Amino acid sequence: MLLFPHLIAGPILRPAELLPQLHRPKRRLGVAVFGIAIFLIGLLKKLVFADSLAEPVEAVLRPGAGEGLGKADYLLAIYGFAAQIYRDFSGNRLGYRGQTLNLFTTMALGGLWHGASRNFVL
Repeated sequence: MLLFPHLIAGPILRPAELLPQLHRPKRRLGVAVFGIAIFLIGLLKKLVFADSLAEPVEAVLRPGAGEGLGKADYLLAIYGFAAQIYRDFSGNRLGYRGQTLNLFTTMALGGLWHGASRNFVL
């Protein structure tokens, strides 16, 4: 909202539509504080909880790391990866269906970003 006040048409607007919005900005301190709080909670989840799981999970799932590891190690790594992904992408207010749709969309777009084949999307 701070960068592109008019969200309906996307960030690309004609100057005649965008400039008047910049000349009369809306000041809503309560909304800004709430937004900053939500952002900080998400940042805390990402930096403290999700990133702390990254190294142990990667140590198990890294190619060639299978020497001396048992089934329990792999199981813990799988659950750790699931917890890491959840904490990376949680914090929405749309309920379970909305969260599922958001996660699916994010993963599908991420797959397409990395390669335009079905393997990446799946």
